[in-house]
Amino acid sequence: MRLSSLSKPAVLATLMGLGLAAWLLSGQLGADPAADAPSETAAPERAPFRVAVGTFAPEPVRREVVAMGYSAPARRVELRSETVGRVDEIGVTRGQVVSKGDLILRLAPDDREAALREAEALVAQRELEAHAARTLGQRGFSAETAVAEAEALLAAARARRDLARIELERTAILAPFDGILEERTVEIGDFIEIADPVATVIEQDPFLVVAEVPETTVHDLEVGQNGTAKLSDGRTVEGRLRYVASEAREATRTFKVELEVPNPSQRFISQSSAELSLVVGETEAVPVPTAFLVLDESDLLGVYAVDDKGIVRFHSGDIVRADTSRVWLAGLPGDLRIITRGQGFVREGDEVEAVEAPPAKDAGA
Repeated sequence: MRLSSLSKPAVLATLMGLGLAAWLLSGQLGADPAADAPSETAAPERAPFRVAVGTFAPEPVRREVVAMGYSAPARRVELRSETVGRVDEIGVTRGQVVSKGDLILRLAPDDREAALREAEALVAQRELEAHAARTLGQRGFSAETAVAEAEALLAAARARRDLARIELERTAILAPFDGILEERTVEIGDFIEIADPVATVIEQDPFLVVAEVPETTVHDLEVGQNGTAKLSDGRTVEGRLRYVASEAREATRTFKVELEVPNPSQRFISQSSAELSLVVGETEAVPVPTAFLVLDESDLLGVYAVDDKGIVRFHSGDIVRADTSRVWLAGLPGDLRIITRGQGFVREGDEVEAVEAPPAKDAGA
């Protein structure tokens, strides 16, 4: 085929195709991969996080077991009837102070007095018969069996008399100890059966402050040691620990304790809230504002501190005392540089820039 036989457009298209192929080929052969690769710039080094630190010196602190509890009477007795009958007399009203032996209420005696008189008359008869039998026996006019029978009849009569006397005494329900009549559930005319509840008597002096303490502190407590309790009305009272449970409650793993508090004035409210405090010794502890406290990954309470190399370290301690703004931690190393600002933005092992600053109670993360 001759070139002259091709049309002009076809020739131009052929030449353009050959030129494009040559240009692409020359680009592949002469390209520099390193020149085409994107340039990588080194990231600037990050500066350590800046935190404020302060040094807190340990101080002597009384070790206390503090637990929330409630007030309770030393004794609380629900009186129940030991016989049947109708209420015939009321001795005291609710809320009245009573002494041991005071009449709470009395049931109608009905035929009990007559039964007692009959039993006493029978005893008198049996005593005469027994005396005669003994006299005849001593003279040889009566057999030993007759004397024994007379003695047995006398003993039976005396037992019957004693039972009749007890049954009559049961109609009177008396105060079992000095205290207050807290409740009376019956009125004159009510008929009650055996074991029916009729009244409740509580002992007010002394009264108790009852609380639950954890197993970690119960070993430090002893019966007889002194303690204090802050009552719901703001009063602080002193008392003696009278009871420490030796077995934990299964549900809470805590131990019941009772503080006995004198109450000669009879000013007492049962079942009101109270805060029990028991001193168990003295130790060295570091006062730390609560704003500086943190929790580690294991939910242990402690503080973040910065060591000599600028590394954050976590330190936990035992709380031996606390108030609304501070806790006293025992077991912390001395001269710790505790992080007082920025502790919420660091973790153990972080490198930081520590700046000495006076501790402020309102400092936080």
